[in-house]
Amino acid sequence: MTLRSIPNAAFQAVPEERTGTLRRTQSFGHARMLAMIPSLAARMTCKSRTNLPIAACHRAVVAALLAGLGGCASIPHAQPPAAPAIAAPSAEFIIEAGALDTWNAVGQIIVHVDGVTYDGRSQMLGIYDVESRGERFLIITRALVLAGDQQTPRTQVRMAMRDGTPDRSAAAIDLLGLLQQRLPDELHRIATVKTAAPASSRKPRRTRR
Repeated sequence: MTLRSIPNAAFQAVPEERTGTLRRTQSFGHARMLAMIPSLAARMTCKSRTNLPIAACHRAVVAALLAGLGGCASIPHAQPPAAPAIAAPSAEFIIEAGALDTWNAVGQIIVHVDGVTYDGRSQMLGIYDVESRGERFLIITRALVLAGDQQTPRTQVRMAMRDGTPDRSAAAIDLLGLLQQRLPDELHRIATVKTAAPASSRKPRRTRR
């Protein structure tokens, strides 16, 4: 028996009768080929023009059979692309306004929001201790340092837990979004009141008779 006498079907995967994967079929074909190698090598006659020893010829035949198995290697299935990571919501924003006005505006807004209460506040620290929808967190306002030619003051508004780490709970993020939406109008109202207050406090001048 020579290499040419080995049927090609021995190197091919046997199709499964029912639904099955190509990998299982090819694994079955590989196992059958591995089981056939010793008997095939033993039965083959090594007729070579180079007069190789029988054992060396058998080793060459086995190597050729194993090389044929390499061509039957299963094709790895393509892995689906990994889902893009969802970025965590931001627990802060920056607004162009002074820190004191921003702190006052935050207080005016939260006292008119249903379901939101604050247990304490500190103007010096720019903090409100707030409870909303069963969650307790801090609203912190902090003035930012002006950089370069920047003239307009800016203030950071952020939600934080008791230990100062950002609070990204649903209640905190929803309230933060509400503040970001309403703060410009409230700051404008506060600025209008401050402008009107000095004019109304002036005493009318007496006219001489």
